[in-house]
Amino acid sequence: MITVLLGLLGLSIVVIVHEFGHFVIARSVGVDVEAFSIGWGPPLFKHRGRKTEWRIGVLPIGGYCKLKGEDGFRAALEQKLDFIPAEKGSFYSAHPMKRIAVAIAGPAFNILFAILVFVIVMAIGITIQTAPNRIVLASETGALMNGDEPNPADIAGLRTGDVITAIDGRTIRDYSDLQEVIASNPGKALSVEVLRDGVVQSLVLTPRLDSNSGAGVIGVYAWVDPVVASVKDKSPAAIADLRPGDIITEANGKTIRNTVELMEVFKNANSPVNLTLMRDATTVSTTIVAKSLEEAGIGFVGVTRTDKAGSLPEALLMGVNETISTFSLTIKSIELLFRGVNV
Repeated sequence: MITVLLGLLGLSIVVIVHEFGHFVIARSVGVDVEAFSIGWGPPLFKHRGRKTEWRIGVLPIGGYCKLKGEDGFRAALEQKLDFIPAEKGSFYSAHPMKRIAVAIAGPAFNILFAILVFVIVMAIGITIQTAPNRIVLASETGALMNGDEPNPADIAGLRTGDVITAIDGRTIRDYSDLQEVIASNPGKALSVEVLRDGVVQSLVLTPRLDSNSGAGVIGVYAWVDPVVASVKDKSPAAIADLRPGDIITEANGKTIRNTVELMEVFKNANSPVNLTLMRDATTVSTTIVAKSLEEAGIGFVGVTRTDKAGSLPEALLMGVNETISTFSLTIKSIELLFRGVNV
């Protein structure tokens, strides 16, 4: 319910900013605005200004900007007139270029508002919980994306343990960066730099389109070291006396290098999982009764990244780039919808 309300609030803000754009430009080019309402329906409150009536509607969703004479075109069609009635100050009395300016003002204000929001976020800073840019091949767990066909990561020659450092010249700082680039480039051949055993290698990787999400995928997981960061209260892990800082080295006799390998042990186990841990340089053994790693209630150490601009110009540049990126992803999503892909 809270998510729905927040979604409606966000939608309302976008609509109000859009309509305010029409209002500002209409007034600036001499088109009168008869009413500006926050919300729809009968007004709960209204105030008559010099040229505009300000309203708050009974339905607190969105809003509208009513321009003088905006229905002139429809009236001309209904009355079969060969001209559009246009009083002074009405929308259709304005020069065509001014009408175009009023029409595009809404989307323009939405774009400017998006930039402003991103600039504020980047100036304050945003913290992201993610994973390292080291990978595990999904094929090693038997996860193939398209029947028996190899995953794109395998075709490109990637290996478990590779650290992806750059894609098409963009530095990859962590797994979030990797996901963003891969998801937004389905079907495109990408130049990839990986660090393997201390040596930088170059590969060509082509993400495959996932028809369910509309995103590019390559068939990898994030490599997360099996270091316990947290244990959920009263969970199987808590009952087994796992503690933050424990390093899981074995599970049911299998050496564990990352959480993907641990997840596979839990998934395939038909009985409690026997763990070997390193705790303060001491080997500890314990047993967890859980059907999955998620059910076990263990949180692992990931990567925390804070994106923050060092100056106002940098915040502005980051805000513009984020807006362009978001807009591009939206356009790609629309394109995929017309191609019959779920997004």
